[in-house]
Amino acid sequence: MKGSHTIQTGINFRFVKNDRFNFAPSFPTFGMSRGTMLGLGADITNSILDYVKTRDGLPASTGLRNGVPLVNAVGVYLGMITNLDVTFQFDKTGKSIPVGSAQTRSFKTNEYEFYVQDSWRATRDLNRTFGLRYGSYSVPYEAGGLQVNTTTPLDTYFAQRVGGGAAGIAGNALPDATLKYALAGPANDARDWYARDKNNFAPRFSFAYSKASPSNWLTKSIFGSGGVLRGGAAMVYDRFGSDLITQFDQLGSVGLASRSGFPLSYNMTSAPRLTTAGAFPALPDAPSGGFPYTPPDVFAVAGTGLGMFSDLKTPYSVILNMNYAREVKGGVTVEVGYAGRLSRKTLIQGDIFTPMTGYKDPRSGQTWLEMATTTRNLFEGGLTPATVQRNPAAINNIPFIENVFPGLRNYYFPGSATANYFNHVYNENDGSDMDALHLLDRVTGFGGGRCVSAPGCHTFFAKQGSALPTWMNAGIANYHGMTLAVRRQLKKGFGFDFNYTWAHSIDNGSAAESGAGQFGGTLQNVYNVGAFRGSSDFDIRHNINANAVYELPFGKGQKFLGSANSIVNQAVGGWSITTILRYRTGLPTTIGGSGVWNSNYWLSSLAVPKAGYTNSVGFNEKGQPALFPTTTTVSSFMDQYPGQTGARAVARMDALQNWDIAMAKRFFMPFEGHTLQFRAEAFNAFNQHFFSDPSLALSSPATFGQFRAASSPRVFQFALRYEF
Repeated sequence: MKGSHTIQTGINFRFVKNDRFNFAPSFPTFGMSRGTMLGLGADITNSILDYVKTRDGLPASTGLRNGVPLVNAVGVYLGMITNLDVTFQFDKTGKSIPVGSAQTRSFKTNEYEFYVQDSWRATRDLNRTFGLRYGSYSVPYEAGGLQVNTTTPLDTYFAQRVGGGAAGIAGNALPDATLKYALAGPANDARDWYARDKNNFAPRFSFAYSKASPSNWLTKSIFGSGGVLRGGAAMVYDRFGSDLITQFDQLGSVGLASRSGFPLSYNMTSAPRLTTAGAFPALPDAPSGGFPYTPPDVFAVAGTGLGMFSDLKTPYSVILNMNYAREVKGGVTVEVGYAGRLSRKTLIQGDIFTPMTGYKDPRSGQTWLEMATTTRNLFEGGLTPATVQRNPAAINNIPFIENVFPGLRNYYFPGSATANYFNHVYNENDGSDMDALHLLDRVTGFGGGRCVSAPGCHTFFAKQGSALPTWMNAGIANYHGMTLAVRRQLKKGFGFDFNYTWAHSIDNGSAAESGAGQFGGTLQNVYNVGAFRGSSDFDIRHNINANAVYELPFGKGQKFLGSANSIVNQAVGGWSITTILRYRTGLPTTIGGSGVWNSNYWLSSLAVPKAGYTNSVGFNEKGQPALFPTTTTVSSFMDQYPGQTGARAVARMDALQNWDIAMAKRFFMPFEGHTLQFRAEAFNAFNQHFFSDPSLALSSPATFGQFRAASSPRVFQFALRYEF
């Protein structure tokens, strides 16, 4: 172009069609959960456990059997089936498809991109580039009309739950407490799953500066011969939607695919059994099809799906980089740089069916979260259910409990609702706040024909399910890294490449949209999206990789024995050694809780530290490779507080270090250009161990912190290659 400008432009068109079918949701699964043994009363449960201990000759203090809580072992022993997961599928007209059959889909989307770029050689030493990219991506849709969505956008529904709870409005009284589903998409002349984002403008800028002819001491010192300074910034948009709507179609198409479980919560006596012939309990009848469709209210730990907000935007990142490179003595090039990525509006799942932990008692102004934190603090302070049973006055009345759960007064023993609530959580439900709340808010049989919650059933829980992980633009991530590279091209038989990165990645959830499926996100508390912010699951603070090639200086044309005849040269010439080094510091990890649910029924509780502890990979008191010096470190952690989140990056796992070394000998054949090479290669040459898969759950104290897997041992490989 004119002067020193070079203009580039281009257009991309993509017309995507994806025909698919999936048998995965076509078959039911059955299981048993620990919650079955709860709600029976401590005396009955303990009697069952005592029977199993006596039968198996276990000490009275035993809480585990083969690493499994005895309360679980009893259920398995009795063949109880308390959980059912079955997906009933329908066609567009509402007709049920037989279990075991698959629906077929044809998803379509059209995508358009345009870019323009100006590369400007501003001066002899400075190049600058300006660019702008624009993307317009249509919302994927199902061409045959097998597409449904809620009539009330899920972001509106969730906003009502947040605002209503803060205003003291029970969940059952919200304007859109009951969700309805209708056919959606252009094939049905209805709205899309989400609105098209028309604002995907992505500017970018970069520069490169190199002083071709340094004129003074300073520029010579900085740039030498061929030194260069480069930098740039760019905004980039993710391509999203195709995998997301495929997941939603499979797991969230209520009315086309309705995921169900048993209609009731069972206890040990009422739970169905697996027969001696191996027959499973009969499936419930398929719900009625057709649209609009209103899922029934649930009164059990059942009803899960997948959702997406109607206001989804295209996630984007701002990419930053700066680096300086120059050649130093001996043909070695050194490059130092910075790399950053600031990701915004990233897709992440949050469970919008999470019980309304922010619900405020209109009379006292106290929230469930404040109440639950108070009772937990009392428990952590040493107050026990046994103490409260002996002396109900040992716990002062808590206004929220007295006003919202008055039916608990004298329920387990004579005493206040507060005293009985404390016993209800920490004795009858083993410290699981969600199990305790479920019995009060959804199980009419527990309250003598009505729910204990004063405003009625589903004051806290959503009416139509227990979990609805929903895609939203709630993710945020920052990455900053310093890079160092030192390189020497192969010269005079020696060359190497050394790369080091010092970096930190922080986010509030490390799951990706693609392949995440249901419960694939990591947002623990949808009411506080920043609470889980911390080091990313893939955060590597120090990362080194290096390689080197050394050709031994023996034989014809080399430093030693350079004039050797062909026979001697065949013996001493053509030898080389290569090596590859990889090292990185350990990845961060969370610690699982004791198996209770303290925030929702989507994710079991994680642990939080309650005391100081040492995290260093080595051998514990049992002589086992472990993350902690002793398994008793388990006592330094406790389950997360009710309605809150667990701690991230509470420990770092084993660092990875590996050397691969190879030695090669080249034989020169009597034909021109023909050689025979023999190679001996050692992978993990020094037989270093990288431990993984640690036992990190409060429910496994006997093995807490111990690794359960290790990397592969040293491997030798020999090869013979003829080249011509």
